[in-house]
Amino acid sequence: MITTYEYGEAGPRVLLLHGGGGNADQWQEFAKHLDGFRLTAVDLPGHGGSSDSSWQWDEVLDELESLDLGNPFVVGHSLGGMLAVRWGRRHPECPGVVNLDGNGWPTKYPGLVEVEPAREKLNEVFKAQADAMAAPLTPEIEEMLVTQQPYLRRNLVRRNGQIFLRPERPALDVIRELIAAPNARPTCTTVCAARRSPSSPPDCSPLRNSSPTCSAPSSAVSSRTCAAGRSRTRAVAGWSSSTGRTGCSSRTRPEWRRWSGSS
Repeated sequence: MITTYEYGEAGPRVLLLHGGGGNADQWQEFAKHLDGFRLTAVDLPGHGGSSDSSWQWDEVLDELESLDLGNPFVVGHSLGGMLAVRWGRRHPECPGVVNLDGNGWPTKYPGLVEVEPAREKLNEVFKAQADAMAAPLTPEIEEMLVTQQPYLRRNLVRRNGQIFLRPERPALDVIRELIAAPNARPTCTTVCAARRSPSSPPDCSPLRNSSPTCSAPSSAVSSRTCAAGRSRTRAVAGWSSSTGRTGCSSRTRPEWRRWSGSS
């Protein structure tokens, strides 16, 4: 179940995908500078108000497709940028994809002689972070987090009288494995950011690495039969909000409540 937030009344649709550990609220200031666009930001699975559904690239893309946003521009940061590129490869007809620092683990380390010891040390740091995130938060840590990063308030979950930070350990471990996988790095980081005309296919041939192609063939755009979805709307932190279960042609479109843009 994906929770979405919308800014703007009309214009080309832009889908905004946040990074790991974030949520849709991170895009609010960004949204105020994009007049003339209809922006839809999401809480990715395991973040914010979205459920702890599966964290596999294709399954998350399936959930995003179920939102029935048409053919949006897609902008993603970090983990969201890696998703954005995969959206572009699945949908070569997309008008544009922007990947902000979504590159996974590096494959080359210029100037670094002892690569493996450095990677092991970095893994230890990430593991310590994951262990800390899995532990209940003290009131002092909670106050510090939401004071320094107010958007994290929506990533807090209360359970059995204790407070935890999302994404919680199971989802976090899977996300880390995905990012560290050898095939995690996008082969074309701006897969359809530039198009000659609306009717022409995206061309990222100058950006190709060893992959023979950056764009998925049209057959990769699957046609799926989906069950009718459930949806509900609520307003959170200034954004209009909707939470919907996967559904395609039979899904009932929710009535969006929109954010006026005021703080």
